Amino acid sequence: MNNSVFEPIEHELLAPAKIFVTGMESSHYHWHYDYEILVLLKGRLQVLCGPSPMLMEEGDIFLVNSKMVHGYRGDQENLCLFIQFPSNIFEHISGKGQQLFFYLNSVSKQFPPKGGYEILRRSACKTGLTVYRKDAAAYLAQNAAFYELMAGLAEGVQYDIRRYPRHTDSTAEGQLVAEIGAYIDANCGQQNLTESVSRHFGISEKSLYRYTKSFLGISPKEMIDTARVEKAKGFLRMSRKSISVIGGECGFTNEATFYRVFKKETGITPKEYRRGEGTGPVEKEIQGYLNFDKKEAEKLLHYYAEN
Repeated sequence: MNNSVFEPIEHELLAPAKIFVTGMESSHYHWHYDYEILVLLKGRLQVLCGPSPMLMEEGDIFLVNSKMVHGYRGDQENLCLFIQFPSNIFEHISGKGQQLFFYLNSVSKQFPPKGGYEILRRSACKTGLTVYRKDAAAYLAQNAAFYELMAGLAEGVQYDIRRYPRHTDSTAEGQLVAEIGAYIDANCGQQNLTESVSRHFGISEKSLYRYTKSFLGISPKEMIDTARVEKAKGFLRMSRKSISVIGGECGFTNEATFYRVFKKETGITPKEYRRGEGTGPVEKEIQGYLNFDKKEAEKLLHYYAEN
């Protein structure tokens, strides 16, 4: 299965979770069996994870449940803490063949945890700091911090207990949406792409709209615009092609449309982006994860862990 659709997460032998800090430019729409806690340490990040897109700002914390289709778009230069951990970790609470579905989202604030979001953010950042330890007992400290965080989730965050069989169809539809996203990313230069997607996957345009709105909170047209802008960013950074040529190669019908959509997605024009305005150095690698200052990341983790 294409890794842009299903993301297998490998865990180290002695570590209870995969823990890392990174800058995030964008990610394909994808899903995984693991839960994923995200703390935004710096900047802003758009999260596409239905029923509507949301914009995370510094200090926000969000949990992606197992098998949820999601994607990320860096609204500006950012630093993110990710903690990914196996879906069976709460099996002693949920029971075999069932899962906990958590409602942890400091952006919507719909179901605030007991004691507030700050306690969980602090606990997550303490867990994140353990990756900087290099001593022999580092893995013990990581286990201690991680399970303290898990206890905080189980005791303080609202959740439902859901059976696996109930979500068989939902999971299949979610996988389809992720595959649709990967197809759009790979073919975003084509014209009439919505029609092409419908033909390729054998679904009506009405069903296509329902799936993408349900799982990602955006329409197929918005998915296509985002994919085209992401492709254009790469050309603007790494090639000397004219802006009009880049727009055409990325599927935009004319230069005016290219400018309008690009500015709507990024806040700046293609010409400003090429100059590096508001986006960091133009020589950054074209990838989902971006290079970052490790000392700054550690400093931010200390700040949130102690405040």
